[in-house]
Amino acid sequence: MGKIDIPKARDELAERGWTVIQEAVTGAPDGMDGMEGVDSAAVLDLASRFGTPSSRDSGALVWEVRPREGMEGGTFSEVAGAIPFHTDAQYRAVPEALVALFVVRPARDGGHTRLLTARSAFEALAREPYGEEIRAELKRPRWRWVVPESFREPDTPPLSPPAAVIESGDTVRWRPDNLVAPDEQGGEGAARFASCLAHAPGAVELDHHAGDLIVLDNRRVLHARGAFRDPRRLLLRIRLWAS
Repeated sequence: MGKIDIPKARDELAERGWTVIQEAVTGAPDGMDGMEGVDSAAVLDLASRFGTPSSRDSGALVWEVRPREGMEGGTFSEVAGAIPFHTDAQYRAVPEALVALFVVRPARDGGHTRLLTARSAFEALAREPYGEEIRAELKRPRWRWVVPESFREPDTPPLSPPAAVIESGDTVRWRPDNLVAPDEQGGEGAARFASCLAHAPGAVELDHHAGDLIVLDNRRVLHARGAFRDPRRLLLRIRLWAS
């Protein structure tokens, strides 16, 4: 790991809600499988400069984001293909504040990370028909999410406690595929919000390069993924509590 300007990265994270450290950790050759060849301790140490690593889901501080055989119906980090804009751990009463994604092996056919600030999302929603009404509905603390089976503990309820999608002026909690709408009207509003996010201007697409570390604010920035089929694609995810 070379010299990295951590203060600059922290400033970028605070200002715009995300930062990218290029070639943050070396030793990730293209031909490797799993985490072989990656100094995972170095990845974890670098991520720890931004917050305290969380092992709440899966019991592991570092989680492999890769397509898994037999997990066609798995959570986003276990399947191939495009995924819509979302935040992490929205099914928990208090989601982790930050998400770090380390690129071990990019997909050969896409799979890039896309970012959209909550502020840009809300501005796009305001321009939609009935946008203000939908926003008011999303601010009501009555939305719930199904806990992914891979992260469900034996004594954990299958549904999250009720919460608001829009928690303040520029923070959001969101994921469409495991959302439990409070009623039919709420479901229609959620569908319109999901459609709005898919076409909202201001989204940033990040090319993946082996060794890069992406850190994003899990409250102010939604992330998505472009389509891909390459089964060798591998990222490492570390969720972080603010320190």
